[in-house]
Amino acid sequence: MAMRKGYRGEDMFEKCRPRGLAAITYAPLFRTNLSLYDPLHRPPGWGDLAASQKGSISKFAWQIRAGDKLYVRDSSRPNLLIGLGHVLGKEGELAYFYNERSPIKTKEGDVWRHLIAVDWEHPFAEIPHKDHSANTTVLSIDEDELSESEHRAKRLEYKKHGLSNADVDLAVGLETAYPRATPATIMLILPKHVTLSKLFQTWLLKQHAIKGYRERRQIDMQFEIGHDQAMAEFKIAYNGNTKAAVREALGQILEYNHYPGRETVFDRWTTETAKGWPRHR
Repeated sequence: MAMRKGYRGEDMFEKCRPRGLAAITYAPLFRTNLSLYDPLHRPPGWGDLAASQKGSISKFAWQIRAGDKLYVRDSSRPNLLIGLGHVLGKEGELAYFYNERSPIKTKEGDVWRHLIAVDWEHPFAEIPHKDHSANTTVLSIDEDELSESEHRAKRLEYKKHGLSNADVDLAVGLETAYPRATPATIMLILPKHVTLSKLFQTWLLKQHAIKGYRERRQIDMQFEIGHDQAMAEFKIAYNGNTKAAVREALGQILEYNHYPGRETVFDRWTTETAKGWPRHR
């Protein structure tokens, strides 16, 4: 969704974000409460809207529901997502509401009365993402395309810190392994995680003559014990939070063994943390 007065006009997102709102308006519907209408029973003035305006206001008033995600793009900076919010309200219900005394106003005093309550993420790391219709205010977003855009943005951010392509791959994978960690924390975890993995690999070989394979299919370590398939999941107990590290490791192990689409089932597994390695299991 774009939130400017016209194409590249006054920025209304900066007025909406601190108030926990998303807003839209078009001249023919300045003072029309759209909650009294629906796609089959349109309000007076509907025919005066342009085709793209009809599509945008329809999505805003009659499609966006509580629990949806709302991304914001900026027409003054094409191909960039600048905000993300979570639509508030009773889960699954239409989120639109009309406020005659809306706090969202342009510099000229025009009131934007068509509103949605949103919990905006702040700060938000901007995501490069292709604009498919720069002049359309509200668009549906393709989940797969968005995921690819987020993945590229993460890789670019880590490359800015001087990581090699191999370390970038590992850092992006660690974001899934450490869901509570920020990118800055991932940068601290990365070398410790690699060290722990290499130590365990060396220990397997020297103590048990077992060859371990690191980072195959995003699994920290895979190896065989006799005819059994085994795996090890490594966790760095950052901020001294061993309990959280163990919980995250166990969750991943369950995913590897039971999540649909996973072919390999492990007969044995172990978790290793940076505290007391290799005794904590």
